[in-house]
Amino acid sequence: MSETQTNIYKVAREYAGMSRVNAAEGLAISASCLKDYEIDWRQCPDAIALAMSKLYRTPWLRVQHLQKNVVFCDVFGLIPPADDLAVNMLRAQKEVGEVVELFPQMVAKTVQKKHLGDSLLKECREGAQALLVLIGIEEEQKEKTPHANREPLTYK
Repeated sequence: MSETQTNIYKVAREYAGMSRVNAAEGLAISASCLKDYEIDWRQCPDAIALAMSKLYRTPWLRVQHLQKNVVFCDVFGLIPPADDLAVNMLRAQKEVGEVVELFPQMVAKTVQKKHLGDSLLKECREGAQALLVLIGIEEEQKEKTPHANREPLTYK
């Protein structure tokens, strides 16, 4: 790996202020295994990336890890960074609104057993990306304020 590139797993660990040995212990893996993930010698399994995200309190690591997955990126594309909740909420409203407007066309094509087409799939992908950003923001907020401003789950 190039010296100028940063590794998402190492950045997250350093952000948490943890040594490699302490982090490896918390993840129940060897320090050398963690080092291999941090220098891209070994692919980090999803379960370890999720455990890292929780241990390091870095919910953004989940999205960054997913973006290393070829299948995920093929389906959803690259997820834009989530800097501003208000802007991302408006973006989600716009993108999901466009998908809702196109739903009758998608239903008709499905009934006719026709391919949805690249433009319709592009709109669906953009809506999914916008929603994933909001989910990521919400997860990050839950990490910062574990019980504040949470609505109870209700089932209808």
